[in-house]
Amino acid sequence: MSTLKVGAIRGVSASSDAITVANDGTASAKLTSINNGQLSGFRNLLINGEMQVNQRITDHGVANSFNPVTGSIYTLDRWIVANKNSFDTDSAKVLKDTDSPNNFASSMKWDIGNTETPNNNQFCGIEQKIEAQNLVGLGYGTSSAKSITLSFHVKSNKTGTYCVQLMTQGSTNEYLLSEYTISSQNTWEKKTITFIGNVPNPLNNDNGAGLRIIWALTSGSDQHAAATTSWVSSTSFHATSNQVNLWDNASNNWYMTGCQLEVGEAATEYEHRSFGHELQLCQRYFYKIIGTSDDIAGFGFTTSSSDNFFNIQFPVPMRDYPTYTGSATPARFLSSNNGQDFNLNAMAINSNTTHTNPSRVTLYVSQAGTAGGLGGALHIQNQEGFLEFSAEL
Repeated sequence: MSTLKVGAIRGVSASSDAITVANDGTASAKLTSINNGQLSGFRNLLINGEMQVNQRITDHGVANSFNPVTGSIYTLDRWIVANKNSFDTDSAKVLKDTDSPNNFASSMKWDIGNTETPNNNQFCGIEQKIEAQNLVGLGYGTSSAKSITLSFHVKSNKTGTYCVQLMTQGSTNEYLLSEYTISSQNTWEKKTITFIGNVPNPLNNDNGAGLRIIWALTSGSDQHAAATTSWVSSTSFHATSNQVNLWDNASNNWYMTGCQLEVGEAATEYEHRSFGHELQLCQRYFYKIIGTSDDIAGFGFTTSSSDNFFNIQFPVPMRDYPTYTGSATPARFLSSNNGQDFNLNAMAINSNTTHTNPSRVTLYVSQAGTAGGLGGALHIQNQEGFLEFSAEL
C-alpha cells in the first residue's frame, strides 16, 4: 500500500480539499486554494510598496536623496504628492530612508522643515494610482464586488488621527474614508483597513487610473468629511476633522513602508518582490537614464547635416506613449564626425509611432555640424545628464 504524506509548505495555505489523492496514489492540487487565489508576485495591487525604487533621484543612487515637494510631484516611484489648491509645502522633502521596521530595508520619509496651516480648501498627502485594467478581478459594478484590505507600516513623531481615502476614478468617481491612529511617537506601527466592494458602479477596463489610495497629512476644513461605511460620490480629496496637521511643527516627520492592497477582508504577510521585479513594474510608468561624463545613452543616425535621430529602447513596454524631459546638459552625435554640442532638453520625441504600449521612441534634434547618412551614438558630455520618459497615470 502506498502512503502520500502532505506536509506544510512555506507560503502556501491549503484547504481540506486543496489536494485530492486518487486511488492509484496520484495527487492533484487546486491552484485556487494557494494564497486565497492569488499566486506569488501578484497579490499586492500596489507597486513599490516597500519603497525600494527611486528612479527620479538626481545624485546617482544616494540612498537618502530627497525630492523637494513642489506641488503634485512624483517622489519615489509610483508615489505622487496629493496637493489641492497649491498648499504651500514650503521646505518639506520626501526621502528614501533606511529607517524601517523588521523585514524591510527602506521607507518613505516626509521631513517637514517649516510650519504651515492649510487654508479651508487645501489638502496635502501622498497617493498611488492603480491602473484600471489591473482591477477587473474586483468585480466592481456587480453583486459580487470584492472587499480589499490595505495594510501598511507607519511611524511619526506626530501622534494622533490620520486618514486614508480610497477613490474610484473613471466614469464614476466615489470614495470611502477611514481613520487610523498613530499611538506612540517614533515607533513603527502596522495599520490595517478593509474597504467594501463597490456594487453599483464598475471601473473602466483600460489603461487609465481605476483606484487611488490617498494618505492625508493635512487638510483644510472644506475638505473635511465623515468617515464612511458606504461609497460617497465625489472627485475631491477628503479627511475627517480629526486629521492632524503634520505641518504644525517644523521638526515633524512621517514614515511609511510595507504598503499592501489585496483582495479579501484580512491582511496577509507582506509580499516581498525582488528589486528587479519591482523596478520593471515601475518602469512601465516611468523610465530614467542617468548619465555620467562620456556616457552613451542611445544610438542613432543622421539624415542631413542637421537632422539627428536617436533610438531609445525601453526595458519594458510603457503604459502609454510617454512624454520626454531632458536635462540642460551638453550632448552630441558621436560618430566619425563629432558634430556640435546640444543640450539634452533640446531633443523631442519624433512622432513615428502611436503604439499603445511602446517599447521604444525616437528622439530628434536639429543641430548643424554633422553629415547625412552617419550612424553614431547619443553621447552625454557632462556628468549628471538625464533623459526621463513618463507614462504615469
